[in-house]
Amino acid sequence: MGMCRRVAANRVLLVGRKEILSNYVLEIDAQGHVVDGYPLAEELSRTEWFSGLIVVSPNLPVRENEETFTSFYERLSAIPFSENASCSVYAVSDFDVSRMEFTGKSRIFRV
Repeated sequence: MGMCRRVAANRVLLVGRKEILSNYVLEIDAQGHVVDGYPLAEELSRTEWFSGLIVVSPNLPVRENEETFTSFYERLSAIPFSENASCSVYAVSDFDVSRMEFTGKSRIFRV
C-alpha cells in the first residue's frame, strides 16, 4: 500500500451516516483519500492529532450561515453515500468538543 499519512481526532463524523466516532484514527493515501480507519487504542507514532472534529466526506463539507453543529450533522447525515466513494479528511478548527458545537472561529479545511 505504500506510505500512508495517519491522523486522529477526538471526534470523527462520517458524512452520509448517522455516526460520530470517538478517538478515531484514519489512514490517508498519497492522493488524500481515506484507506482505513480504526479506534485509537494506544498512542501511535507518526500520527497527527487534531483536537476537536474531523469530517470524512467525498466533498468539502460546508457550514451554512452560522448553522449549529446539530443542523450541520443532520444535513450531512442525510446525504446519499456510496460505500465505494473516495473520501477525504476535513478538520474543523476551533470546535468545542465538550459542547459538540462550532465556535465563532470554527473553519473547515482539508487535511
